[in-house]
Amino acid sequence: MVVLIVGASSGFGQLLAARLRERGHVVFGTSRRAGQAPDGAPLLPLDVRDEASIAACVARVREEAGPIDVLVNSAGYVHEGPFEELTLDEVRAIFDTNVFGAIRLANAVLPDMRARRSGRVINIGSMAGVIPLPFVGAYCASKSALDSYSESLFHELRPLGVAVHVVEPSYYSTGISTRKLRTTARIADYDEQRTRMYRTIKRDEDVRSGPPGPVVDLLTRIVEGRISRFRHVMGPDSITWHLRGLLPEWAWTFGMRRATGLD
Repeated sequence: MVVLIVGASSGFGQLLAARLRERGHVVFGTSRRAGQAPDGAPLLPLDVRDEASIAACVARVREEAGPIDVLVNSAGYVHEGPFEELTLDEVRAIFDTNVFGAIRLANAVLPDMRARRSGRVINIGSMAGVIPLPFVGAYCASKSALDSYSESLFHELRPLGVAVHVVEPSYYSTGISTRKLRTTARIADYDEQRTRMYRTIKRDEDVRSGPPGPVVDLLTRIVEGRISRFRHVMGPDSITWHLRGLLPEWAWTFGMRRATGLD
């Protein structure tokens, strides 16, 4: 099976690439700069914001190994801060990577998949996309858009033999917290609440983050076609996603603000 993993220089993408190679799959990992993964495998250069870069990467995989059977979109980053402090360029930038990058990659591989009536697109989202939080709003909005895009794509491609999945992990130890951005503009009115929210996020990253193995196990089963379900919300806080659909709005708002330390 030929698998293209976008964003394989760290996090879930890196771990999944190593796992799939061990299982005998032909895996191409990508990074913004060409290099090597920790297991010594080469990383293809790819900028998800650049259509020419995407076309060159997909063409190289096709030339070396044939059509891509599975696309895993794992590239993404976090930008913390209240929306009012973020510039529109900063919001566009996170959407360009976290959402439009995934769309560009899917559009590049789908013609082959449709022609063969076979293939799989796996988008790695975040529980922040289905349970939005304050002061990480740009990231939450981008992952929410990725979730909605994935669900629409699932229905469009199902009759054509192409499967679509979205995986929404909560806190896992992948190193993404060490690479996030934060606004530099400061509006004092937000300081008390932002301080509380950042403290909660830091606590969850340090104390509640589990090892990423369960997510890598799930992704491996999806890649190999052993799971057909579309959406997978998982992690220590995944129960909150189910609770939100059961609670009235006032109870959800009260509970969320108490749980995050905002009130």
